[in-house]
Amino acid sequence: MLIALDPGHGGRDSGCRYGPLVESAWTMRVAELLAARLRAAGLDVLLTRAAGEGVSLWRRGWRTRACQAVVSLHVNANPHPELGGLEVYSRDQLPDLALAAQIATRCPASLLRPRREAAPVWSTRDDPATTRDDWLQRPAAVLRWHGAPAVLVECGYATHDADRKYLLRDDGAAAVVAAIAAGVTAWAAGRA
Repeated sequence: MLIALDPGHGGRDSGCRYGPLVESAWTMRVAELLAARLRAAGLDVLLTRAAGEGVSLWRRGWRTRACQAVVSLHVNANPHPELGGLEVYSRDQLPDLALAAQIATRCPASLLRPRREAAPVWSTRDDPATTRDDWLQRPAAVLRWHGAPAVLVECGYATHDADRKYLLRDDGAAAVVAAIAAGVTAWAAGRA
């Protein structure tokens, strides 16, 4: 099974920046770690971009045309610094929702919102105003180009102090990688 990992942004588009966290560099690092983990689990992996490379959204979709799933990796930002946690966005199609749920239920405890057992799964049709999110790049725009089941994982908020510190730690990034890898491999096993 071929899984595409789509490290968000790249090239001149750094994505969100907050202190030492630069989204495009962080997502590339995590994508490389995640690729190694998925390959060790017996899955084939394709990265939609190389380090420093800028690739349009439609070209990323073209590159993933032979894949069975796509995981787009991002870091969120918001003017409301109290917002934090890992979030998963999905199109309203059963295979996409199933992949999103597998990842969400494995969210590291440090990135869970209070009183939740899993990370929230949002539809790409959700109104950003209802989630107090002012997306610079809407999840629907990122996911629309992929024919395979696709999810967008906002791995945490750069603007949330605890999230940012956690994501920048080696063990924090490793926990995010482990959670996403476990979710993808469980989803893939269910499709075999």
